[in-house]
Order: sequence, then C-alpha cells, then structure tokens
Amino acid sequence: MNRNHVLFTTALALTLTLALSSCQNQVTLTNSVGVEMQLQNTEGGWALGTLSFHGKPIESPLNEGVLVLRNTKDKTLRHLLASQVNRMDSRTVALSGQAEVDGVHFTFDMKVALDKDRAVVYLTPTWKVDKDLPDWEVGFTYHGNTFANDWRVQFYPFAGNSDKVTINPVRYCGVPGCLVYKPNLSTVVLFTIDSRSDYLNPTTWTGKTWFTFESGVTAPTFYAGSGGKLDAGTNYELPLQLFLDDSGKFTSTIPNIVKTWMSVVDYKVDTTLFVRTPQEGYDIVANARRNPSYWVEGIGFKHNNTARFCYLPEYPVFSIFDYTMYLKTGEQFWRERSFKQIRYLLKAQVASGAFYEIYDLQSRDIGHYYDFEHFKEHYQHSSTIIPPGYNNASHDHLAWKPEMNAMLGYNLLTFWKMVKDKEGVDHKDWYNAAVKCLDWVLAQQNEDGGFSQCVDMVTGKHAVSSLCGRTMACFPAVSNITGNPKYLQATLKAEQWIRDNVQNKFWYTGSHPDLPPTDYETDGVFNLIQYWLDKYDRTQEQDALDNAVANAYYAMLHWSPKQLSWVKSPTQLAHSEQQHYNTYAVFTYNNHKFVALDRLYRATNNRLFLQIRDRSIQNILYTLRECPQIIFTFYWV
Repeated sequence: MNRNHVLFTTALALTLTLALSSCQNQVTLTNSVGVEMQLQNTEGGWALGTLSFHGKPIESPLNEGVLVLRNTKDKTLRHLLASQVNRMDSRTVALSGQAEVDGVHFTFDMKVALDKDRAVVYLTPTWKVDKDLPDWEVGFTYHGNTFANDWRVQFYPFAGNSDKVTINPVRYCGVPGCLVYKPNLSTVVLFTIDSRSDYLNPTTWTGKTWFTFESGVTAPTFYAGSGGKLDAGTNYELPLQLFLDDSGKFTSTIPNIVKTWMSVVDYKVDTTLFVRTPQEGYDIVANARRNPSYWVEGIGFKHNNTARFCYLPEYPVFSIFDYTMYLKTGEQFWRERSFKQIRYLLKAQVASGAFYEIYDLQSRDIGHYYDFEHFKEHYQHSSTIIPPGYNNASHDHLAWKPEMNAMLGYNLLTFWKMVKDKEGVDHKDWYNAAVKCLDWVLAQQNEDGGFSQCVDMVTGKHAVSSLCGRTMACFPAVSNITGNPKYLQATLKAEQWIRDNVQNKFWYTGSHPDLPPTDYETDGVFNLIQYWLDKYDRTQEQDALDNAVANAYYAMLHWSPKQLSWVKSPTQLAHSEQQHYNTYAVFTYNNHKFVALDRLYRATNNRLFLQIRDRSIQNILYTLRECPQIIFTFYWV
C-alpha cells in the first residue's frame, strides 16, 4: 500500500467519523488527565452539554445552548443552539450557528477544546452581526442554571467567599477571572478570560465585559459586547479558559491551578524593568528624610507630606529606619530623632496598654461618622468639631486597633533590642510599653481563635475575626524576643481558624487599617507567608512551607499578569491599573513582602519568587518619583 493510498484512506476514515459524529446525540471529548466534555444534540441543535472531571460532572449540563443573548432593557435571555458541529479530533470540536434578532442576522462560532494533558478547557467564541444590534449582549458559561451543588466565588477585589456577585464592568485587577468553588474545595474552577488577549481594554469593546453569578440561580457568566450594542463590522472574540482541580486542599489546589494557568498563558515575569537599584532608592528616601517638611517637632512625622495628621503605629518603623541611618553614617541627629519619635509615641499609650492611632494636627469635623454617638461618649465632646490631639477617628472607623498595635508593639520591642544590643543601654520604659501593648492585643483574641482587627472604643465589643496578618507575623517573633511562649501559643491557636476561614475560603480580610474588618484585599497574604515561613524555620514541617508557597501562588491571582496595552506606567505585578501609577498600585502595608519572596526562593529554589521579588522592588522604586517620603512600603529591602 503506497503512501498516498494511506493518506487517502486515513482522510476518508476521518471524514466518515466526523460525519457520523454529527448524527449522534452526543459528541464526547476526553483528554489524558480525566477531563471530559459531552456535547449534547438536542431537538433544536447542539449545546455544550456536561463538563466532567475524573468521572464526576462539575455541575448540571448546559443543554440550553452554546451561548446566550441578553436584552439589556427587558433582561430577556435567548439561548442559542449550534446548527453545525465539526469534530476536529478527540479533544476538539467547532460549533456554529445563527439567528435572526430584531431583524439583524447574528452568527457565531464556538471552538471547544480540551488541553491534551492538563485539566484545562478552552472556550473560544466569535460572533458578528450584519447590522448594528442595539440593546443586546452575549453571555458565556460552562454549565446550566439548574444547580446540584452549593458554590462560592472569589473575584478579586470585588467578591470573596460570596454566594453571589455582579461586577459590571469587570475591571483590570489581577487575573481577569474568578475562582468558583465548593465550600469544601472538592471542586475548584478558575474561570477566566485568556490574559494573552487585550482583555478589558477600556478603549475597546472588551472594556464593557461584565460578570455575574448566584449560587443555585445563575451559572458563572461573562457577558460581553459593546455595552448593550453589537456593532456591524466588528469581529467579536472572547477567549475563555477553565482550569479544574479536585484535590480538595488549599495547599495543592491553588498551586495546581496557578501553575497550570502560568504554563497555558506562557507566563513570564518581565525582568527588563529597571528604575534604580534598591540602594539608590534607599538613598533617595534617606536624603528626603534628612530635613523633611513633614516632620513636626514635639509630635513626630506626618503620615505624608500633605497629611493633616500623624499616624502613630508607623513611629517605631521610622525610628528603626533613622537609627539604621545613624549606624550607617555615625551622624547623631539620626539617633536623636529616632529616640524623639519613641518619646512622642509613648504619650499616646492609654492605661489598658493600647495606643491611639492618630494625632490630628488640625481641628476636624467628624459629624459624618457612623458611630458619632460613641465618639461623643468616649471623648466627652458634644460638638462635631474635634480639636487637635490623639484619637482613633480614622476613615469613619472609630475603634481601638489590635492589628496596628501588634505591629507597633513588635517594632517598638525590636527597636528596644536593637539599641540595647548596639549601645548596652536598656530602655525599660520602651520595653514595658511594648509588652503592655502586646498583652492588650493578646487579650483581644476571639473565642473562635481568630484575632479582631478592631475593638469598639465604648462597648469593648470585638469585631469578627479576620486575617490579622500583622499579629500572626509579629507574635512568634515577640515570643522569641521576650522569652514568653504565650504569644506564639496564641498564633498556634489562631492557625486553625486561618486555615478554615481565610485560606480554605479564599477570604483575606481586614488588612487595610482604615477599612472595616470584612474589607477584602490582598496585602495580608504576605504577612501570612511570613508567619508560615517562620514556622517552617522553627519546625521544619513541610506543611508550613506548603502553606507559604500556596499563599504566594494565590497572591498571583491578585496581580495584573502583564503590561496592559493602554497604560504607559508598569502594570505587571501591580494590584491594579492606575493611569498615574500611585503608591496604592503596589502597596504592601508594612509587611516583609520582599524578604518573604526572597525566603521563598531560598526555601524552594524556585526562581519565579526571585523574579517576582526583583520586579516588585522595581515597581515600588518607580513610585518614588512622586512619593519619596514613603518608606514603609519597601523598608525591608
């Protein structure tokens, strides 16, 4: 049999197979790792059918169609079935269909493909209209609206541990997708737009893409178009991806999904960004702080150059910085100022051991505070105008702050030890103030084992437990400095709460000191990584390192994966796109982010963490163009 005859026979067999498959009620796609897609041929045409993993359906079958049209005025949904199916190989089919909608011819194609040896499904829809079609948009999902399971969704920073969410439009924060998961993590899906595309570009139609989900009611769905108007002449395409995991553990699920996502999109850290060396950045900050306009004699440093208040939990960090400059240069004024800040700080401690959060430099109207009656009762002040001085009236959030006191107490204790080791002088008043503060924080641990981010100033009521990463990171080190194991024991008690209610729920809350304890944001992740790495160093338990690594991979879902096309400032590994790229785009909230990344690299020999460390440092150094006084975001370089 000659070669041409073999090729002809093979082609004929494939053609017959494809023709036969189009007459069947089902077409089944499978891959080598247990992913299966069973497309359904219904009375009216082809639907996406049932997605399964390891023999178990992810959810109810999507038998209504391949996509859905939604009327933006009356909310009517119109599911469209495919009229043609072309099986390309054992893992791939191409579907196509059409419909008349308000006198407009709408056509679509959908390529469905399973990755050969990874738990990934690719859905690549394209669509177009022959005339402008107002009041309609196109939606895509992967299962039906009849639910067999309870689900939660995490879509940073808009939803965490949520049973429903609508984000309209989706904005460019982190990976452009969401984690959809069963509460016990037995099934976790990353449903995302392919980040290699020009996703969510506000200058194009993709910027009008939105997402909705409600457990038991509405399947996870991306809607796209032109904001309720499909334009003739536009070839629409929205490449979507599904990453599946059923390992059932945070420490395996997240690395599995994120590593697979990185391999699929060929993720690489851009190592070409170079603003200046860390030492040059350090020198800029040191020079800016030599004779700063934001120093207020008798009170301390303002929060920043334009602030009308001083933020007291930062003082010990500033003292450590200034004292380090004294050790580097021998210049006495650095030492004198570092000591002054501690003297000023100690005036802010109250009998319980807690410290006030701010010192207002000017009178301020706090009449808009939601708990103004509490404010009046505590301060015995009936007017809405408060005079300059110590208070906790920060961003409508009137409370004592255990989290910030933990950071304050730890750094005060660190500074005490630093001076004692270098000079042989024991500043007992510093030590006693720090321990009294930390003991107060210890007393705020909730019955469930977690820590409160804030405590009502009048009633003493604790807020619900939240991540409280500063406390988790600081307390083991405090035990080491003081020789008292009670602080370490408190974090071990909190650890199970963290596993169950933070990591297993992808619900990292309470890290921003100005916002409520249920506010969801990313920076506490690195405090937690620091905690796990310290435990690994202390115990050599593999589980501790696994938790540190899993949290680092989880953090990657919160960062922009690449340089966004419409922004000149660097965006990869930033929390969000910001046209003027201010400090908040790369904020780290007083933690040891860069040291943690360096330690992860040394513990795992994974160069990814080293590259992220260096790129993140350059992102921070980029912001020094406008914010030379901010040291706490990169102090630990």
